Amino acid sequence: QGFSLRLCRENKRLQQLLTGCLFGCICVVGMMTPVQLEPGVIFDARSAILSMAGLFGGALVATIAGVIAGVYRLWLGGATYGVGILTIVISVVLGLAYRAAHQRGWMSKGPIQLLLFGVLLHTAILLLFSLFPFPILHSFMQQIALPYTVSFALATMLLGLMLQDIINRTKTEQALQDSESRLRAIVQ
Repeated sequence: QGFSLRLCRENKRLQQLLTGCLFGCICVVGMMTPVQLEPGVIFDARSAILSMAGLFGGALVATIAGVIAGVYRLWLGGATYGVGILTIVISVVLGLAYRAAHQRGWMSKGPIQLLLFGVLLHTAILLLFSLFPFPILHSFMQQIALPYTVSFALATMLLGLMLQDIINRTKTEQALQDSESRLRAIVQ
């Protein structure tokens, strides 16, 4: 996101389009190298990425990223593609809900809040996995459920903290450039 912020500071819409495409492409790369329980039953970090696209990028960014991820997940197919698409939708919606709560001052973007959000998001997705056919569900619950929830909740928190740091650094750089420009104008 910092790259697209620097690339097109003046054009907010272009910035959002590029950021949405970046988040979407990251999801596709993740789906290219997933944890595969069975053919067509994949697990990857798209939920963390898409939720943070909603939280930090807003509706347009999250929608673009979600559409890119959704089209690729449809293309992959498999026994659980419907659950994969619902995972994308839930991730985007919960990320946007977190954004709305943050904008209203109800929640902050601190480490604990991001971790709790990650737990909430991945617990909701875990419940969604109950739509798997029973043999797949049984295998998932035995092998992957707990590590999935814990590791992806942590990944959500870490990604959120990294994005917040990038945004803070970009704002600081812009403030320094503005200050330098004012001082240069005063000296001249």
